[in-house]
Amino acid sequence: MTTLEFSAMVQKYQSLVYTVCHQLVPDAGDAQDLTQETFLAAWRAIDRCPSGFEKQWLGSIAANKAKDYLRAQRSQIRALEIKIEAKLERECRLRSRLSKVTPITDGMPRSKGMGDVMAQGVAELEEIGREIDGDLQRLARMRRRLDDFLSAIPDEFQRAAAQMKYSDGLTYEALAERMDISVRWAYVLIDRAMKALEAQWNQAGLGPDDGESA
Repeated sequence: MTTLEFSAMVQKYQSLVYTVCHQLVPDAGDAQDLTQETFLAAWRAIDRCPSGFEKQWLGSIAANKAKDYLRAQRSQIRALEIKIEAKLERECRLRSRLSKVTPITDGMPRSKGMGDVMAQGVAELEEIGREIDGDLQRLARMRRRLDDFLSAIPDEFQRAAAQMKYSDGLTYEALAERMDISVRWAYVLIDRAMKALEAQWNQAGLGPDDGESA
């Protein structure tokens, strides 16, 4: 496929790819990113594009990008959770130190130097608190976006498994224990959930061309 032919394909399917991405990823910015990544990956693998099946080929790439998005979202959520945990531990240590600083020692007012230490500690504690509040709000937004993405899985049991795996970050072993199923069945459920997401792309318009020539 030549550069001109590829440009024509982009013009023909860009709106459709974006629409499907936006159906699976409610955030418009993320949907636009997935659309761009789909066509970038398509360009890099243009030699593997089967003639006459461009639409299905783009659908396959988009589905893989959607899976990448899912994994990336979970990784980002876990990284932020670890960051918040570290700040909470830091806040706890600082509170413990400040609790040992009293305004009066042996009946005498605390020195100006110790007062400065207290003021600095309180200021640091307030700053950590603001950072944690901001991180928690960001974490909530990220989890909502991930839940919106997983809500496209129609089967309730598969959707629940996917939410535990990707939103809650459970391992397959922990997932199996939580759902009272075998580990092998946990793998099966997640595999079926991912295939169900791929099916959403087909239903939304990135499936067979039904005789249409690209």
